[in-house]
Amino acid sequence: MRSAREGRALAEDSRPIDGGGATLPDGIARAIVGPVFRGDRVVALFVVANKPTPYRDHDIEALQRLGETTAVLADQMMARESLRFDEAALESSLNAVALAMLDGRVRYVNPAFLRLWGFESAGEVIGSHLVEFWADRDGASDVFSRLHRGEGAIDGELLALRRDGAQREVHFTANLVRDTAGQPIGVLGTFLDISERVRQQEALREGESRLRAIFDAEPECVKLVSKEGILLDMN
Repeated sequence: MRSAREGRALAEDSRPIDGGGATLPDGIARAIVGPVFRGDRVVALFVVANKPTPYRDHDIEALQRLGETTAVLADQMMARESLRFDEAALESSLNAVALAMLDGRVRYVNPAFLRLWGFESAGEVIGSHLVEFWADRDGASDVFSRLHRGEGAIDGELLALRRDGAQREVHFTANLVRDTAGQPIGVLGTFLDISERVRQQEALREGESRLRAIFDAEPECVKLVSKEGILLDMN
């Protein structure tokens, strides 16, 4: 339709143009057709049809305003849907997630964060400073300071201090959240409990140490040979 090509609301009727076919579908005598934009692209057409009398300039202007309002509302609805999707993803994440303001005060935590630190509700956490959740507060403060100095994403391991006083080994990633202009507006942290992995690694090292001690203390000559007959170790 012409309104889409010209990028503005136009009154159209069913009369043939230049010997061609009718401009509107059967049953529609006259209509105003207005484009709905997203950026500079027409994404839909807004149509009002079959007014008993011909459409005037003020009708076209009113529909143009209505189309502009519809575009704004559609963008807002899509933004809300996107936010709901992002929130659902965070809420269902197996990794603990926290969002804090630039002063370090927590604004959001997901259920995995509450489970990891032993809290029952987000209300027990919101407003607390990020460093309060770590046994090594100096280490946590250093990460926070590095972010403020402009470092990119930071990852590492720290001891989390649970609500009941227990400590858990946690791998973390932290980075600044920026607005559309690139200005920092907050801090995002994700956390993974690695306590069991660390325990297993320590148990493996202890087992290897005990085996080495037994191996070295054996009075008889003990050799470790590969299946190809290569000597790997001996006491």
